[in-house]
Amino acid sequence: MRNTSYNENQIAGIMQKTTPEESVANLLRVNDSIKIGFTGTDINNPEDGDRLHYIDGDEEAYLEFTRGVWSAVNGIQIGGTDSNGVFISGVSCRQVVNPLVSAMGQEFYPAPEFLIFNWENSYVSHEGANTLDNVNTDFFPTARFGTYSLGSLAGYDGYVSSVHGTTTWSWDSSADNCAFGEYFYPVLLNTKASGFYGIQIKYFNIADIIAVEGYSDEVFVSVTKNSVVYTFDIPMTLTLSEWHYISMVYDITLDKIYITVDSVLYDLGVIGGTWYGTTLGGVYAYAPNISANNQVAYIDETLFSKGSYLTDPDIFIQHYNHNIPWNTNYSAKDLVLKPADGGRVIIDDEKVYSITTDIGYQNGWTAYNETIFKPKIVVKNNICHMTGLICPGTLDVTAFILPPELRPSSYVCASSMEGASPFQSYLLAINGTGEVRPYGSATNYRSIVASWIIGQ
Repeated sequence: MRNTSYNENQIAGIMQKTTPEESVANLLRVNDSIKIGFTGTDINNPEDGDRLHYIDGDEEAYLEFTRGVWSAVNGIQIGGTDSNGVFISGVSCRQVVNPLVSAMGQEFYPAPEFLIFNWENSYVSHEGANTLDNVNTDFFPTARFGTYSLGSLAGYDGYVSSVHGTTTWSWDSSADNCAFGEYFYPVLLNTKASGFYGIQIKYFNIADIIAVEGYSDEVFVSVTKNSVVYTFDIPMTLTLSEWHYISMVYDITLDKIYITVDSVLYDLGVIGGTWYGTTLGGVYAYAPNISANNQVAYIDETLFSKGSYLTDPDIFIQHYNHNIPWNTNYSAKDLVLKPADGGRVIIDDEKVYSITTDIGYQNGWTAYNETIFKPKIVVKNNICHMTGLICPGTLDVTAFILPPELRPSSYVCASSMEGASPFQSYLLAINGTGEVRPYGSATNYRSIVASWIIGQ
């Protein structure tokens, strides 16, 4: 019977047996890394969207080929090393999902602060709110995803915007990275030299603007910093009557702007100058429909993002390559722990704090009945649940102090039940310094039930 714990290799008529561990060791002696799997046509000439699974001496990873290199922006890493060269005993990923869960949309946007407008016969964003103050557009059944896209009635300039100073969602030009992106479908699109606007998407405030315009022969980028204008021309030919994707990423640390058009990245370099700096800003998107001026276009899945998160434009190139809509339930900054229907995410770290042994009696807490009413705090999944009794004593003062590892960050209120007949409710307050204080006027025993999230 063949021993399956060995790998058998016949070389020059001689049978050699090696354990799986020895086989891997032999491979590693020859190669710095091993390519385990490849999804694509030619591993030696990969194309955008191809995926690779490899192992080297201290890392196993799954990568996606993006604009000429293997990118980890949407990947998985097992192991690796930190900045000091020390091995990472862990897994870097975005989700741990029970296999019984139905497949989720995997196109996560990589920042928690974003707005997506799908223009499904509505000006409401994915958050369910209309943050746009001005609209001069209409909806058309020429959609990239869903049923509708945004355009304008014939003969009108079609735009949607929020007004600086009144918008509920704006960009702080002195402090935030920012990004925007959208699909656009040019039916007619003039040249930049024509003097007519093409499609346009931008951030703006009192004296700062980042605007991107699309024409048939170029993409034009205009950056205004404290009323000083910087412009960039990106020559290209845009095919009419098909969907394109355009995006902008601004990295405030490097003061650089990146533009993507479909699967191509354009690095505009350092901008220079100084932002005026204000949060009184707004957003703007424009889709022309003036056939007399050779300008007709539709836009779809318009996205605005801000904050200190996104600086890698590869995510937009991958979004175009993946050809599916954003999943707006999560962002790629989240770690999704998802059980199956009816299941739970269980962190088995329960610890029971006894008032008598861990906290001690203070200002009136007592063990009224050691068997039944012994005060205690149970901590599980970072949630505190406190039960017990407060004995007769001075009210409206601190009954006891919670240890630091159990405290909320602000006030938590709960009810306490008076032990006399008839029963009455009293207020129990717990604050961020750990003080537990009963409020009331009677002096009988009161039962206590309270729950809170540690640090929240």
